[in-house]
Amino acid sequence: MAEEIFNFVEESKDEHWCLVCNNYTDYRRKWTTVPRADLDGGVYSDNFEVPHCIHCDSMMLNLNDCKRLVWLIRLSVFIFLTVATSVCFYLYDPSIKTFGVWIGLVGLSALVGKLPRKSKQAVKAAHRYAKQQKLHVAQKILNVEEVNKII
Repeated sequence: MAEEIFNFVEESKDEHWCLVCNNYTDYRRKWTTVPRADLDGGVYSDNFEVPHCIHCDSMMLNLNDCKRLVWLIRLSVFIFLTVATSVCFYLYDPSIKTFGVWIGLVGLSALVGKLPRKSKQAVKAAHRYAKQQKLHVAQKILNVEEVNKII
C-alpha cells in the first residue's frame, strides 16, 4: 500500500497586480538581466524572471512584496519618529533649535514615508478592486433574492 504524503502548509500564492490595467491579469514571464558587482572587482550579469501583463505588456508587481514593503517603511518611520522625539525633547532642553531640528526630522520622515509610491498605489488599487468584487457579489445575491420574492 502506497503511503500518501499530505502537506498541510499552504504554499504562498503570488498575486501579481498590473498597475496599468488595475487588475489581476494574466501574465507571462520575461527574462531580465541586471549587472552585479563581483568580489574580484569584475561585473557579472544576474538573470531573473519578471512577470509582464499580457494585455498592456507592462511590468507587474507582486502584491505580497508590496504589502511587506509598505508596512516595513511605516514601521521604520514610526520608530524613527519615536526616537527623534525622545532625543529632541527628553535628552535636550526645549529650545527653538531643538524644535527646529525636530521639525526637520519630521519632514525627513515624511519624505521617507512617500518612497514606496508604486507599492502603495498597487496595494490601494487591489484593496479597492476587492471591495468592488465583494459589492458585485452582494448585488448578485440581492438580485437573486428579490427575484425569488417576486416568484
